[in-house]
Amino acid sequence: MDPRRYTVPVMNGESPEGIEVLDKLAADGLVEPFDYDRVLHHAQRHAERVEEAVVELGVVSEADLLRTVAEMVRTQFVSTEKLAKAQVSRSLIEMVPRRVAERLGAFPILFDRKTLTLSVVTYDLQAPEVARQLQVATDARAVTTYVARPGAVRAAIRKYYYGEVDSFTELMRPKRRRAAEPEAAPAGRGDYIDVDFGSEELGGRRAAPAQAARPAPQPRRQPEPPPPPPPAPVVMEIADASLMAALSGSPLRASASAQAEPPSSPSNAESPAPASSSSSSLSVSPRMFLETLNVMVTLAEQERGELRGHTSLVARLTRKLCELVDMPKEHAFEVVVAAYLHDLGKTGNYHLTPLNVAQYEGHRIQAQKSFAAPLRLFESAALGDKTVKTLNHLYERYDGNGFPDRLQERDIPLGSRVLAVVETYADITASAKNPFRRRLSPREACEAIQGLVGTVFDPTIVQLLQRLAVGDEVRQQLLDDAHSVLLVDPDVESTTVLEMRLMEHGHRVLIARSFDQALTVLAEAEVDLILTEVDLPTHDGFRFVERCRAGSQPDTPVIFLTRRGDRESVQRGVELAAADYVVKPASPEVVAMKVGQVLSQSRRRQSHGVSGSLREMSLPDVVQILSNGRKSGKLTLTSSSGNGEIQFGGGAISDARFGDITGADAVYALLALRDGEFALDPSFLPLRNAINLPTESLLLEGMRRLDESGR
Repeated sequence: MDPRRYTVPVMNGESPEGIEVLDKLAADGLVEPFDYDRVLHHAQRHAERVEEAVVELGVVSEADLLRTVAEMVRTQFVSTEKLAKAQVSRSLIEMVPRRVAERLGAFPILFDRKTLTLSVVTYDLQAPEVARQLQVATDARAVTTYVARPGAVRAAIRKYYYGEVDSFTELMRPKRRRAAEPEAAPAGRGDYIDVDFGSEELGGRRAAPAQAARPAPQPRRQPEPPPPPPPAPVVMEIADASLMAALSGSPLRASASAQAEPPSSPSNAESPAPASSSSSSLSVSPRMFLETLNVMVTLAEQERGELRGHTSLVARLTRKLCELVDMPKEHAFEVVVAAYLHDLGKTGNYHLTPLNVAQYEGHRIQAQKSFAAPLRLFESAALGDKTVKTLNHLYERYDGNGFPDRLQERDIPLGSRVLAVVETYADITASAKNPFRRRLSPREACEAIQGLVGTVFDPTIVQLLQRLAVGDEVRQQLLDDAHSVLLVDPDVESTTVLEMRLMEHGHRVLIARSFDQALTVLAEAEVDLILTEVDLPTHDGFRFVERCRAGSQPDTPVIFLTRRGDRESVQRGVELAAADYVVKPASPEVVAMKVGQVLSQSRRRQSHGVSGSLREMSLPDVVQILSNGRKSGKLTLTSSSGNGEIQFGGGAISDARFGDITGADAVYALLALRDGEFALDPSFLPLRNAINLPTESLLLEGMRRLDESGR
């Protein structure tokens, strides 16, 4: 059928985008003249591409549309259903900048680190040009393009770049088709199939998009025979660099006889592992399975007081530590399962951790009685072999003095060694009911665990935990916008509302009811402002501020909020360089605003400082954190190679300096630093933008230059 016979309605003087697709559908006999005009009218009226109008009106099924487009572009296609189920890693999303994805109408779905090949879906009919531009923008060695429905590509961009988790909902609703029109069969035309990433189809046809021969058009006026029933669904999570991504199925065995461990996926590729035989019988993904465990243990911990959320923290840290030790993905999954189950069924007076079990006889006796409780609870669930071993040997000691089998060093399962360190770290940093009787900071906790290296804990695992913990601490500091306010007042009733107002203004509030208690708080934590009453038990607020000025808080701003309004008291506050002196009663909202004003004028944040070592956190990681968090400030770098700085405005790098080098070249030179110190001054605001390049481009170019230099 000649598409020139169709009447093209002109509404705005231009044909809608995708008109070539409609012409091809008409030439193949899939669109009648009446529908041709109707589609064009709908597309122009709603200012959308022709492909969307075709599907929305039910003229052609999505499968037939995508086969036609794939035939035109000589590639394969990805259906909306499969794109909606894809789990794409944050590292892959960051590889293609949002503006590039939106401008090209392309979305990344896979990156093979072995071949440095990036795979994307697009609706642009000029796929080779899209591939060329992405190759320049991402430094991928090759780019493979697949086609998808325009609405599906845009939904994927909204989901992963803007966080709209329900972006696919409208697209997934079935469209009505005319009763007289049979549903097209999903069987493909030659090589133009719906790609299921992670399946054998993709692995065996990697070159298909570039090499597939274009078959002759086949009119399909007669309905094709119904396809065979699809196989049981296999949930495949593609392109995910996190721990769960490369898993092809749950290691939980469907039966006791299926104990063979699936092969490990390569640790240096983001492409998914082949589906294992056990995974095909499961209807949930590993991620969903772990989420179910998370909900279960969270509910079970509701009455655990300070230990609420303990298990989720242990599981999260275990997953990260498994990544650091380069544990095979399937093995790591089972260890994380053990982390979720490790406390279940252990009743008694103590919270049992490898640390207190090693130090206290009462804890040891209780642990010997209950260490197998999680395994007994889940005996009928046929837990994976690695999960069983991890739980069974949690209380072994590195020196061989643990139980139940007195294993030592590398004879202890790796999962048990990891979980032992993580369980102890989580307990002493999150709960005050630990052997130290207070919550330790991440650095203090690492030092405490370091003292038991070689006896209770594996030295290598502890070293990796230190790297993880310090990195998390610095990352939190870099992203943390909250100020700490110490409120010193014995009157509980009057300070309750004020505390709430300060928290509503985004401040962390520490409470002290006496002179001595306030000094204790300051000994354990740094604060950005002190808000104190004058009338305190034993000593007054003036004496407290004098101690602060002579001790660890010489420059911390102070606001007096007090009942004393006499001239002598006000004068005493001025002599102590108080930022303000407020007489009660005062509106909590007004006081909160005064606190905010004083903090905004203070440079105290720089002194309590976001700083760290480039050995603990690399400069590219620091830059990425500040960029993603849209932070402003000046990042100062000190090293044996020289000193430099990078200025940020709203997450974008505005300028940089390294010795005599400035601008983008200074950024590239600084990225080569491996040793040294960094410090962020968040009060600094850049005056100009001397570098008009996206942060992603600067990082990619810096990494490319490093690779070329052989460093």
